[in-house]
Amino acid sequence: MRKLFLIISVCFFSSSIFSQGNIDGFGNFKWGSSINDVKVNVVGKLSYTDDKKLIISRDGDIEYLYGFFYKSIESGELEPASVTPAKDEKPETNSGEPTGKKDESGIESKDSKLFYVSIRFPYLSKDEVKRKIEEKYGPSTGEDVKDNRGAIVWNSGSTTIIMWVDSYLKKSYCMKINYLSKDISKEVKDYLNIIFNNREIEVLKKLSL
Repeated sequence: MRKLFLIISVCFFSSSIFSQGNIDGFGNFKWGSSINDVKVNVVGKLSYTDDKKLIISRDGDIEYLYGFFYKSIESGELEPASVTPAKDEKPETNSGEPTGKKDESGIESKDSKLFYVSIRFPYLSKDEVKRKIEEKYGPSTGEDVKDNRGAIVWNSGSTTIIMWVDSYLKKSYCMKINYLSKDISKEVKDYLNIIFNNREIEVLKKLSL
């Protein structure tokens, strides 16, 4: 029980700076922050970054994925973050000073935009997690949960919070929460396919997201 309490507390303490009023980001970062700015102050310990579109950090049993859109200098188009590292990319554990250098494709890390944060953790009671979210953000604004599976949504300011519900031993549990920027998500077509699997996309469509 103590471990359960600690996991829930860390999850929501990290985002408490935006818990009152309109939510405009996650933790100490506002949506649109560059990957360089986020990399040096992630929650927990940095475990991976490709310096353009993804940061992964860990704090005990909790994993944080920071996803970015980055702007191509040549085309001016925004490109979405991948949810998992590419096979040919090596983990980067050095969180030293950002260089702002261009890579071969003409992309600068300072042109990235923080778009979403996904928090993953061991299975926790759905009711406990929902209660903690409601304490910070108030009642949910949408819900689609059937047979102990689905999602519960909170909309506040420029942020959508999605609590995912899964079934385990015929009971409802939660092991993932997404924080999404509403504004930046509109800049990229089909962004749902970047972050969510097919089952999750169907649930979000029912919730009109």
